[in-house]
Amino acid sequence: MLQVGLDQGDSKPFWRYVRAQRQDTWGISPLLHQGVLHTDSLRKAKILNNRFMSVFTVEDSSNTTYLYGPDYPHIEDLTISREGVQKRLSNITKASGPDSIPCRFLKELSFEIAPILSAIFQQSLKDSVVPSEWIRCGPSL
Repeated sequence: MLQVGLDQGDSKPFWRYVRAQRQDTWGISPLLHQGVLHTDSLRKAKILNNRFMSVFTVEDSSNTTYLYGPDYPHIEDLTISREGVQKRLSNITKASGPDSIPCRFLKELSFEIAPILSAIFQQSLKDSVVPSEWIRCGPSL
């Protein structure tokens, strides 16, 4: 089938064959580590992570350089107002984000949801914490 396709100038059977030969969907080739060829994704991730960590060093903070210059005024705490959030929501013109919430929903309900969102944003700033539901995590290894 492959040879027939190539003889007829059809490359689809060739690429179908190439895709079928792949080891995993992420495209990371098997890795040779300490003389052993590793093909499973978890082991490859650990090998790559160890290599990544090996090229960094821990800095000695006892010998820190300080820059001297003019003192700048203290920046006051940031306040996120209901009005500001409502204005931003009502001016949305782009497509839905990763949360898949339609822009039309946010625009039309901006008056109703602005107090809730401004309270969440303000609390997040005060506590220096982002709500865990807002953090997008990649696939776990």
